[in-house]
Amino acid sequence: MLTNSDERLTWKEIEERYPDTWVGLSNVKFENNDGANIETAVVSEIGTRDELYDDMFSNGLQMVTHTNPEKFLFSNWSLW
Repeated sequence: MLTNSDERLTWKEIEERYPDTWVGLSNVKFENNDGANIETAVVSEIGTRDELYDDMFSNGLQMVTHTNPEKFLFSNWSLW
C-alpha cells in the first residue's frame, strides 16, 4: 500500500509510527554513510515482504526492511 507521503522520518520515528511492519523506503540517508544504519528516510509503501520486494523497482523503493530487526533477519535468510 502506497503511503503517499514525502515526510522524512528518523528511524526511531519510523519504528514508532509503523510498529512491527514491513516498510519500503526511499530517499534513505544512512548514519555516517555506512549503508546499514538508517538515519532518516521516507516511508513510501507498507505491506508484506513479498509485495514490497516485488514492487521495489517499479515503485522506486531504495530498500525494504522490517521495523522489528529480529523479523527482518529471520525472514531474509530465504533470500540469501
